[in-house]
Amino acid sequence: MSYSSTLTNNRVQPRLVLAAAVFVCWLFFIAYAFWWFQLRHIDSFSYYLAEFNSEDMNTSFPLSTGDASVVVHILDPSCPCTRFSTSHIRDLEKEYGDISTFMNWQDLPESFRRDFRIPASPAVAIWSAVGELAYFGPYSSGEFCGEGDDFVFATIDNLAKGTNPKWINQDAVGCFCAWTS
Repeated sequence: MSYSSTLTNNRVQPRLVLAAAVFVCWLFFIAYAFWWFQLRHIDSFSYYLAEFNSEDMNTSFPLSTGDASVVVHILDPSCPCTRFSTSHIRDLEKEYGDISTFMNWQDLPESFRRDFRIPASPAVAIWSAVGELAYFGPYSSGEFCGEGDDFVFATIDNLAKGTNPKWINQDAVGCFCAWTS
């Protein structure tokens, strides 16, 4: 074995160790980033079948609405599924704030809330400008709010065109919590 081949092997080995150390650090960083941006937000939940039904309930809106439709957010702050609704609600209010009034369920009169049965949260109820129920059910068709077909956008668009869909989205499966209030 010559002196030059021994010298080459000694130079290669530190470079290989350095490359392996950089690779391990990069792998650790990628795993940590994946946990930070994805896994720490994942909670287990079981699918909940929510049965939205408007039978035997007062469906006319109790307050004066003027010329705007009214969108009422039905949210239980203690429900972990509510967190999926917040960005969707902001988008709705930004898009339709000029033609719709947005309210929270707790802002409605107690007598009205007592007569309106809510099966699950998060949910939404929309009334036309003349006070007729236009939509009652989940925000969208996906497992989480804002995924799938957006029922609120479709309903408000129909109301803006002068058509009341009178749509009760009866059965929904997704991230819901039984309504306890």
